[in-house]
Amino acid sequence: MLNANFRNIFNLKVFLIIVILFVATTGAPPAPAAEYQHNGPGIRPVEKILMVAAANAPATEKRTADFICNGINDGAKIQAAINSLPAAGGSIIFTKGTFNIKNTIILNTGNVSFAGSGVPGETVFNYAGVRNTYSTLFLVNLDGYGKYTSALTADAEKGVSAITAAGANRYAPGDWIKIFDNEAIGKYKKGEIARIKSIDGGKNLILEQPLKDTYTRRNHAAVRKLHFLNNIRFAGIEFAGPGMETHPRFFGGYLLRDSSFSNCKFRNWGRIAVDLIDCLDCRISVCTFENIYFTGLGYSVAANNAAENITIERCIFKKKGRHYIAGSASTGTYINGGFPRTLLITSNYFESSQIAVGTNDPFMGPVIIEHNIFTNCDIGASLSKSYSIIKDNSFKNCGIGAQISGEQKKEGLVSANSFTDCKYSAYLKSDNITFENNISAYSRLFLNGRNIRVQGNRFSGTMAVNSEGNGSNDNIVFTKNSFIDATGGHSLKLVNYENLEITGNYFENSDLMELRNCKYVYVNNNIFNNSLKDGVRLHNTQNTYLKNNTVNASLSPLDMDGATVPDTEIIINENIFKGSLPVSFPEYTNVLYKYNVDKPMFHVKLILFHIRNLYQIIQEKIKDYIKHAESLSAQKLWRNKTISGRPPV
Repeated sequence: MLNANFRNIFNLKVFLIIVILFVATTGAPPAPAAEYQHNGPGIRPVEKILMVAAANAPATEKRTADFICNGINDGAKIQAAINSLPAAGGSIIFTKGTFNIKNTIILNTGNVSFAGSGVPGETVFNYAGVRNTYSTLFLVNLDGYGKYTSALTADAEKGVSAITAAGANRYAPGDWIKIFDNEAIGKYKKGEIARIKSIDGGKNLILEQPLKDTYTRRNHAAVRKLHFLNNIRFAGIEFAGPGMETHPRFFGGYLLRDSSFSNCKFRNWGRIAVDLIDCLDCRISVCTFENIYFTGLGYSVAANNAAENITIERCIFKKKGRHYIAGSASTGTYINGGFPRTLLITSNYFESSQIAVGTNDPFMGPVIIEHNIFTNCDIGASLSKSYSIIKDNSFKNCGIGAQISGEQKKEGLVSANSFTDCKYSAYLKSDNITFENNISAYSRLFLNGRNIRVQGNRFSGTMAVNSEGNGSNDNIVFTKNSFIDATGGHSLKLVNYENLEITGNYFENSDLMELRNCKYVYVNNNIFNNSLKDGVRLHNTQNTYLKNNTVNASLSPLDMDGATVPDTEIIINENIFKGSLPVSFPEYTNVLYKYNVDKPMFHVKLILFHIRNLYQIIQEKIKDYIKHAESLSAQKLWRNKTISGRPPV
């Protein structure tokens, strides 16, 4: 009777854990964008529930457990529990306590949930005693790759939904495949994962979605069949590793779909904590990663090869890390081919990392980094050759807040972020980027790419921008920015740019703006209010146009020198210059200086403004006086007619 009661209590606890696990991993997170979803069966209900008890678990829980560990090498009991699950999967509940694990645990069954009891720290998988080798301690679905490939019999172009392959009759609707060829980008090979919708004529594989890349017979294009595992879940478990600078990888997951880690903790790992290879639609949420570090490696979460639609949200990455999150690819094995796509990193906290979020060449993207906090990191986000969106984040005390390099697949966006006390707010060495609506305090911006637009930002506290261009076809635009107390020798310093537009910006209590060795420069409609020394300096600029600017400087409002092409065209029109020194351009011989106001102690715009206001006030006073006079006249007429005895008409 007593055992029956324990069993009833156990069943109730298990039911509650399963409900919590389901809600935690499926209910709260936002659904991925429709273009990145992968069709197929969703979560299926589990069919079997097992309990595994730790050696130090309470005696009452051991009585109801299906497997009881001895605390020496508990991986054997955990493996036995996994092996006892039916093909349909199930749930394994772990009691509170410590499970000491030394060997690799292997999982090749889908629809399996692993849940701890209580909060992370109460159920602990302890790997402190493992050997320091390049092993994987929780290995999932490495056998999901087909042994054979089918060569393409015709080139497959980007955007098509049908491919022609030898032996197409080996495949069936609903099968997953990887298409790849030997064309390398860097040292990695192209590839992507697709699903077969139908078979046309026994030779054409009709895909559910168009191809994202082109694959050719010349580069030995082929397809390989894949077997995915769906719905692998971990919740409420702490995974304690053998220490930083150690070689074991904790979790190696291959070809997983709709799988997740939630409310877990990972601490003291070296090489990799969680490795997701060719995984689709997976999520890591509300987890803690602590002291994940290995010199030259060290990844808390890695999305590899053709992994797609990976979400990492509401996690804490702390104490010490090299790469907390990385997107990359592998070489030299039958699993290679493809680059990560669609990585969403949102609402996380990162501290004390060399690179908190990084993508290695190549990364197809998009990688979306939003609503995160980065503090005391060498680099907050370092993204390479991808489609990058970095928005609504806070970067504090970082060497570089956001770094973007390599050719962008689409326009990169750095928007609405806060950068405080960073050496560089952003380091942009890529083309086609918009840097907009950011707040940069005591942090400077560097840009060395083409087609970069800097707009609507607020810079303060130090030199805002100090950058050097390529010298040809740079196409850089600064517009509608404010520079407040931007000191340190310069507020804005740009060197060696071609096609540079600076328009509609506001400078206050800042050091000078200097443009050096630039050509085709347009400086229009800017206000420099109370520049601390000189206002604008143009050194060896060519084909330069200044129009409708207001420069109020302590010394010279405009100083032009260093001309190597003295007869280059310089047009200075309709500006207002104020300073204790005059405008100066002695080395330039072809200057059109027209309709400017250049008086050291006379600010014309301000006076005209007051004159217009005074004129309006006088006009209103005149109108009021006329109305008042008319009123007095009417009152006098009434009084006179009343006294004479005649009623007023």
